[in-house]
Formats: sequence, C-alpha cells, structure tokens
Amino acid sequence: MNDGDARAQLVDYLRELPALKQLTTAPIFDIVIAMHDAGETLNFNTIHERLNPSLQESLAAVLLDSSASGATLEDGLACVEALRRTNRESLVQELKTRIKSAEREGRIKEALELARELSQIG
Repeated sequence: MNDGDARAQLVDYLRELPALKQLTTAPIFDIVIAMHDAGETLNFNTIHERLNPSLQESLAAVLLDSSASGATLEDGLACVEALRRTNRESLVQELKTRIKSAEREGRIKEALELARELSQIG
C-alpha cells in the first residue's frame, strides 16, 4: 500500500472483484479504494482511524503479517488471482444449483439459459 504504483494496480484489480464484498474485511478494502481515489495519504494510521475496533484489529494483524513476510506486489496480485478463482468457483456452483432447481421444477427454458451462462464461464 505504500508504493503508489503498486497500490494503483491493485486497486484497479480490486474494483473488479465481486467476491471482495463477501469478505469480512470488505470495509477495509472500500476505505483503501476510496482514499486512493480521493488522492489521500494511505498508511496504517489514516486507514486505521476510519475503521471500527474489530476491523482495526484485522488491519493490524494483516499489516503485521505482511510486514514480517515482506509482502510484494506479486503477493498482492496472487491474492487478487485467488479471489478471482474463488469468485468463479462460487459463480459456477451457484449456476449449477440454479440449473438443478430449474430442471426439478420443470423450468427447462431457464435451465438451458443458465447452462449457456455456465458454459460461457468455462
């Protein structure tokens, strides 16, 4: 987060991740993105002061862990890719469940449309 170029790249990827909203830490990402967009200074203190106490603890734990491991842009990109995979897997599972439900209930046209969506995902 301290490297402006790396942060800009990660923020762009984070915006595109629907799975991000499902995380308990989503408010942290929302604040980071909003502050980045506003051109505000991003550091532990400026983010920390905007969070509720439970998220302050989460932020501290993440930053301590990433500082100890020497987190890099590549680490951040790997996390983004993992979130993309998780999002894709969730979407695939949801579509499969909806297809089965539509088939059971005789909504064949809907099942076929959902199956087309599923095939487009890969």
